[in-house]
Amino acid sequence: MILLSLCNSCFQAYEIILGAGDMELMKSLTQGDSTAACPRGCGGRINMAPNDTILAMAGKFKEPLHLTGIELYQALGGMGLPDEVPKDPEVIAALLKANKVVAVSMETVGPRIYLHEITLENGMIIHLSSGARGASVLKVTKPHG
Repeated sequence: MILLSLCNSCFQAYEIILGAGDMELMKSLTQGDSTAACPRGCGGRINMAPNDTILAMAGKFKEPLHLTGIELYQALGGMGLPDEVPKDPEVIAALLKANKVVAVSMETVGPRIYLHEITLENGMIIHLSSGARGASVLKVTKPHG
């Protein structure tokens, strides 16, 4: 099944390819109104049920982002959309070399300091997680608004 969805805030269109095993995952993402949070993190909502109005509107705003049900589930869990996940270390190096760090998100728990995000002067945010060999770049996002 292919579900075409559209965010009611950033107008990003999503083409979600759902397999038979994805239905329970999708149900866990929705609220009572059959919507889920926008995977872009803009604060908007996307529809999770077929809708003729959305079908007519979706292609008029932005090119749909093609996702599997698993990719949508992971993105809503904080793992990032496929176009937010860096695939080349040179991209991260270039971002850090070309832009001043303007903010960091971190927390202290006991004696440890945890660095979660680095915000650069161009507005890009590098999201970090822990990895077996050190900090791992989870995703790189742009602020919405």
